[in-house]
Amino acid sequence: MGVRHDITRQLREGLSPLDIRKGLSRGANIVHLVLLQVGEGNLHLSEVFFLIPRERQDQYEGVLERFPGRRMSSWRSSCAARRLDIEEFTLYVLSKDSLHGDMYGHLRDLEVGLHGLVRAVLEHAFCMHDDAWWREGVPERIRVKCAITKEEAPQPMSEPYAYTTLIDLKTILDKQWKVFEKVLPKELSSNKKLLLGWFDRLNAIRNGVMHPIKPIEITQDDFAFVREMRQALSAENWRMDETARGA
Repeated sequence: MGVRHDITRQLREGLSPLDIRKGLSRGANIVHLVLLQVGEGNLHLSEVFFLIPRERQDQYEGVLERFPGRRMSSWRSSCAARRLDIEEFTLYVLSKDSLHGDMYGHLRDLEVGLHGLVRAVLEHAFCMHDDAWWREGVPERIRVKCAITKEEAPQPMSEPYAYTTLIDLKTILDKQWKVFEKVLPKELSSNKKLLLGWFDRLNAIRNGVMHPIKPIEITQDDFAFVREMRQALSAENWRMDETARGA
């Protein structure tokens, strides 16, 4: 295993960048090594952020407040004066900047995947005619709302279903539970209340992250929850054949 992959493993085990850096050979730059792993898709910078102890984060924030505006030379001097590690400081700055972008990516992938899976299950269960999945599987209130939204859109999408929200998907699952409990991952098919509650929390995080004026502060618990939900509801965990998956 190469040094880069070993660093990723240690980060996943909970070591901070500073702890890992102490074990590297002289001349190795952990910033460069971490960014290579990020570039190869093996790591998200946001994962690094939460591994830096809060005490050091506060110290790094002190440097940023003293020298705003990405002045690396000033940051380097200030870190040296405060006996702070410039490489971990650099990773702190980069990972802090990545939080909303990484969370947006997680949310986008999860939401797109859920929309596709819910539709695939409905199409498989309601197949009497071409649009039976829509007319029989989706509650009328949601169909009407989506049709109105499509009509009012300046550049409407091809189908009303494209305008369903996470809360709409939650309602569909609730109303068609007998259909979905047969195909959902086993640990969720027996816990309807838990799954529906997940949708409420996911929607709250999504709305906060997407807020154009004042985005919410993203916590480690938020990241852990979104990753857990994404993994639990990944397509391979649903108990349906390839036709029902929409493959």
